[in-house]
Amino acid sequence: DDDVFIVSVDTTAGGDFEAQPTAPAAVETTINDGTATDAPTLTLTGDASVIEGDSASYTLTLSEAPTADFTVTVVIGHKTTEDGDVTPVTRDVVIAAGTTSVDFTVDTLNDSLNESADDDVFTVSVDSTAGGDFEAQPTAPAAVETTINDGTTTDAPTLTLTGDASVNEGEAASYTLT
Repeated sequence: DDDVFIVSVDTTAGGDFEAQPTAPAAVETTINDGTATDAPTLTLTGDASVIEGDSASYTLTLSEAPTADFTVTVVIGHKTTEDGDVTPVTRDVVIAAGTTSVDFTVDTLNDSLNESADDDVFTVSVDSTAGGDFEAQPTAPAAVETTINDGTTTDAPTLTLTGDASVNEGEAASYTLT
């Protein structure tokens, strides 16, 4: 955006005139900086997949360091996941003044369901930005999709049968299934 400033005469005094002159009209001046906007580029990168129960890692990067803290509102949302896989939330991530990037993580939840990896995809996206003392805020980057892999072990429950190894004839044997 172009900057505009106004110069005007408020009052006149002195000069030993018979009457003071009237103030002239104000002058408005526009400073053209030669570009449409000077917005930095913001990128979002992150893990394409994560093991269920682990944390996925992401990085927000600016093309130039902000002179004040730069806040990015990030949305973690479902694509094909459910609340038992990842918790959808909106949160702020801050790139500190003088730095160009910040790392953050998203925790996935371990459940007892045996799920296909193709069914568990969540998204991380940028909702809005603020601060940084930039002339203009950057455009939100593309969202990152992360697939939750169920891991190498099964999520099936464990059954254990215990009981008497021997019993006298005519007596009852005792067994416990847990």
